[in-house]
Amino acid sequence: MLNVLLAVDQTLVRDGIKLLLETSGDITILDEASNLNELNFAIKNHINADIVLLDLDMLSSDSPVAISNLKRLNKKVKLIALSSNANLKLIANLFEVGLCGYLLKTIGKQELLFALNHVQKKGKYICTEFSARLLDKLAANSRLAIDESDQSVLFSEREKEVLQMIGEGLTNAEISDKLFLSKRTVEGHRQNLIEKTESRNTATLIRYALINGLIN
Repeated sequence: MLNVLLAVDQTLVRDGIKLLLETSGDITILDEASNLNELNFAIKNHINADIVLLDLDMLSSDSPVAISNLKRLNKKVKLIALSSNANLKLIANLFEVGLCGYLLKTIGKQELLFALNHVQKKGKYICTEFSARLLDKLAANSRLAIDESDQSVLFSEREKEVLQMIGEGLTNAEISDKLFLSKRTVEGHRQNLIEKTESRNTATLIRYALINGLIN
């Protein structure tokens, strides 16, 4: 059974999502929130919650700060955002501060249910419609990306493996388990990748890798 906190400010929309989730058979809506204060209280009050499904439009203009603050209330709960905004920079920032899923409001029931279950199993998820938009954008700018990329950057096979797993959203500990490496070694590879690509953080490293076709 998946325990969900539902945070949507519009009552009719919230009721519709609640009905959809509860009729799926294996999801329980522990509590609902129509604003950020109610959501803060719900997260504190339901420590057994698995996922918070929230409408990003309900938050302040500084969504990354709001997401970061919500994560501090309960580090175990997974945050999935519903949004009409497909801004790549914003999405990267949100994942950097702890978001686990990003769904455009145009998704259907089956994808919503898949996303919830995928994130619950320690994965990360971006809806297929946005992924398709991202691929179209990268394809349209592929020539420019090649011109701008630093073709002199060389990666070892191990670094490529680590980079691929970083792009899949795996933590250092998870990469360590999969590649049978120490966590410290994985941390070293991550830092080397950031330095080689002159990236500011993991989010910009992933952007670099996407633009240069290093991950899929």
